[in-house]
Amino acid sequence: MEWGTILALVIGIPVVLFPVAFIWFVNVGGMMATIKSWGTVRQPEKTPSNMTCSIDTDCPPGYICRNGICVPEAG
Repeated sequence: MEWGTILALVIGIPVVLFPVAFIWFVNVGGMMATIKSWGTVRQPEKTPSNMTCSIDTDCPPGYICRNGICVPEAG
């Protein structure tokens, strides 16, 4: 190889690889942020008044299913 070819490779390789590495850095950082945010998402707690049901066993103890909603069991 001639010295001109070697010099072109030494200068050209970092010029080409820097943008590629930068784009991958941004992509990986975004994926990591998304994965971390998955752990912080909270689902609204289900209370018997907003729980839907189809049979009595779908409701927590002390509640029965009426018209598709868990309601307190009458005495």
